[in-house]
Amino acid sequence: MTVQRKLRATDTFRFLLLRRIRAPLIVLIVSFSISVLGFVLIPGIDADGNTWHMDFFHAYYFTSYMATTIGFGEIPYPFTDTQRLWTIISIYLTVGAWLYGFGTIISLLQDNTFKEVLKDAALSRHIRKIREPFYIICGYGDAGSLLLYSLTECGHHAVVLDSDHEKINALMLENHSIHVPGMAVDAGNSEQLNRAGLQHPMCAGVAAITGDDQVNLRIAITVKLLNPELEVVCRAQTQGVADNMNSFGTDCIVTPFKNYAELLSIAIDSPVKSQLYEWLYGTPRTALAAKMEPPSGYWVICGYSRMGKEIYQQMTKAGLECKVIVRRTELAPADTIAGRGTEAHTLEKADISRAVGIIAATNDDTDNLSIIMTARDLNPALFLVIRQNHYTNETLFAAANVDFIMHNNSMIAKECMSFFTSPQLTPFMQHLDQQSNVFAEQLLQRIQAVSGDETPDCWIVDINEKYALAACRILREGRQLTATHLLDHCMQYNQEVPLMILSITRGGKEYFLPDDDFELTEDDKLLLCGQDKFNRQIQFLLSDYDLLNDSIRNVLLNNKNALLQQSSA
Repeated sequence: MTVQRKLRATDTFRFLLLRRIRAPLIVLIVSFSISVLGFVLIPGIDADGNTWHMDFFHAYYFTSYMATTIGFGEIPYPFTDTQRLWTIISIYLTVGAWLYGFGTIISLLQDNTFKEVLKDAALSRHIRKIREPFYIICGYGDAGSLLLYSLTECGHHAVVLDSDHEKINALMLENHSIHVPGMAVDAGNSEQLNRAGLQHPMCAGVAAITGDDQVNLRIAITVKLLNPELEVVCRAQTQGVADNMNSFGTDCIVTPFKNYAELLSIAIDSPVKSQLYEWLYGTPRTALAAKMEPPSGYWVICGYSRMGKEIYQQMTKAGLECKVIVRRTELAPADTIAGRGTEAHTLEKADISRAVGIIAATNDDTDNLSIIMTARDLNPALFLVIRQNHYTNETLFAAANVDFIMHNNSMIAKECMSFFTSPQLTPFMQHLDQQSNVFAEQLLQRIQAVSGDETPDCWIVDINEKYALAACRILREGRQLTATHLLDHCMQYNQEVPLMILSITRGGKEYFLPDDDFELTEDDKLLLCGQDKFNRQIQFLLSDYDLLNDSIRNVLLNNKNALLQQSSA
């Protein structure tokens, strides 16, 4: 049996420190010992002319302030010439030892390896002291930075892992509302994930969103082996990797290319449903997305990489006519036109004048912008859809004035955020897909009433002893608790409708858009939608027995007054 000893960051720090200062420390101890011993053995003369010997305490005291050059004084009596000679020898011996020791310490502090170890030890201590739920973000590219911003804005803690030191250094310079520790390590390494808090009792989930599918796959496997109860969401760029992740129980798999293709297809069939998706999955406290209404008809798709292929398959499946433009036509459909799409003659060959829309879906942002500008000159009435590969080009894409921007990293961040904070949103959206456009339009108006001009927040409220002790106590007393009792408390301080319940999960069954008089039970999970400022109010209400009692009595009183008014009328 092989026994492996795993060192924590703090142990590594101590080991490295002691190994580097071992030699200077030995030299310092030996030089002090020799100096002290000499002063004890060499005889001196007291004030009466008698011979005396310095004791060890006074010898050590004299050597200490002599070696550190703090000062000089002959104690307790003036020295003899022999003692002064030994003092000269001791000065060169001990001061040299001190300089050697200080020099080693200074060089150690300047050593990059020691700096990294010191920083990792501090991060490890910080992570161990976290007492609130936090998420581990593996990969700090565009998707990771967008996800981190959304989490911190909603008051959630996070730990970031990325193999690129420059990205972690950039994280340290960002001004987040909550301190975010970052580690420049391989996120696919199980030991590094443990150091980041994988088995920490407050770890709430892991997001594996690096640019490498194999690294994401290793992270997902590590999480499911070391902490099976922990939720993990992974980015997958190919369906094969997604199927592999799904085979061992990955909780959520984000395939941005497929998601955008489906969203565009939904927008063509039902613009109001796609607008609801943008609102509910959007970044909180940002402007509400306008309705996207792509026309049905003939479309031109430039680029046949993973995204272009997904869009082509979704649109042809929906019965739309499509023409693909790509430089290499080997793996493209039979009627594909060879070219980049940036040239006017290539677009004209694709009959751009007859098209209702164009999709620039190549891997190059410059080419995509060029395609859109050329196509707009040839057909100003086109519906313009463009793929944005890099978040740093946001200003350019905003200035392009297109109808729809497909930013893969933004889609990944939205999906991860939704999964972590409101996992019930996915079944709710699946339920919405089965409803009519009239139903979706009415829901859109209700959501706008509670969110105002900004993207609403969605969050989960658990009716259990940990988060809603007062509610559980009232239910165990056999009393009725409904959604109205929750909403009434928030509306006491606000004229507008503060929030709405999108769904209630009970025993594995979903109740979508329940009425206000829907009776709540213990262990219910409520998916709320509205302004985040009411989140804490609801949590406080469910935990305060007296406050919840007052809300219930207030609702009963209002109902009684309403009945009296009706009877008198």
